[in-house]
Amino acid sequence: MAGHVSQFLTRLFGIANEVDALAAATADQNPIFRFKVDFVRRRVIPALKKTSAPADPVALEAQIRTLRAGAEEIAGRKLDPEMATALAAVELMRPDRASGDAADSINLLTQWCAVHLHDPAYRHWVSFRFPESIDHFNLVHVQRPQADLPEAVIGPDERLRRRDGFGLTDSRMGEREILSEIHYCILCHERDKDTCSKGIRDRQVK
Repeated sequence: MAGHVSQFLTRLFGIANEVDALAAATADQNPIFRFKVDFVRRRVIPALKKTSAPADPVALEAQIRTLRAGAEEIAGRKLDPEMATALAAVELMRPDRASGDAADSINLLTQWCAVHLHDPAYRHWVSFRFPESIDHFNLVHVQRPQADLPEAVIGPDERLRRRDGFGLTDSRMGEREILSEIHYCILCHERDKDTCSKGIRDRQVK
């Protein structure tokens, strides 16, 4: 019903221009998710164990910056590093780019992604975020500072934030991160695994 309700509200409040602008801004993020699915998930992750560390990391970084600069020329504007990397990958994967130079660039980008896939410095890249195993009995990570009093627990030091008054201290997700969560929801719905709406089904033991 969401599509029908969206159209109804658009007409009701006369916000067609705003809706079109939002749709265009959302479509601008498509290269990120094409890169995530078709390059990182299908090329980089399967090759992780076979990908060796770069002999010259500095040279590799310079080559990736060159690829990003080419992507910015195609886009005609300055891009953030993740978008520039994604757009460069999408361009390299085009069927009409099946040449030796493109293959070499793809190999370089694959190697670079393999190096940085689990790098904490790139944790904010939605392109590198994939479902992880969850310990449902240990959802909240805690520290136990007193060995003789195991009931005393505190949160991890790296997650502590100074609270100033009663204002919201969490910066929340950005638009790209929100789209990433929606993208994951769509994936689950297509596979009939949307347990957030249907609940977790018990497996029948025979």
